[in-house]
Amino acid sequence: MVNGMMSFDKLENGQHTADFVCTEHVEIEAFSGEFKVQALRNGCVTMVQKPKRYRGEPIRRGLHWSLSLTRDGMILINWRLPIGEIDKAPFLLRFEAQDMAEAITEVYEEILNQL
Repeated sequence: MVNGMMSFDKLENGQHTADFVCTEHVEIEAFSGEFKVQALRNGCVTMVQKPKRYRGEPIRRGLHWSLSLTRDGMILINWRLPIGEIDKAPFLLRFEAQDMAEAITEVYEEILNQL
């Protein structure tokens, strides 16, 4: 526990800020991260650090798509296309769907072989 002063503000874009200035000599480990912050009307503030985001590498890649496994055991297909090629999207999606389906089949077979 440390003593200090906290100031609260709201920016023009609507985002809230809070700054804490310690008024005593303290040495702690410096840290940064993503936090859930709750400020109450009475000035009490609670901050809880969010868990680090898991970013797995794609296990298969195509021209406009990638296939990943999520932490909860799901298959995630990410399909990206530049906005300038949006007129080609229906054709490209139909064309690449076969490759995506084959990649899913390969991943399924690999998982079965690991069991």
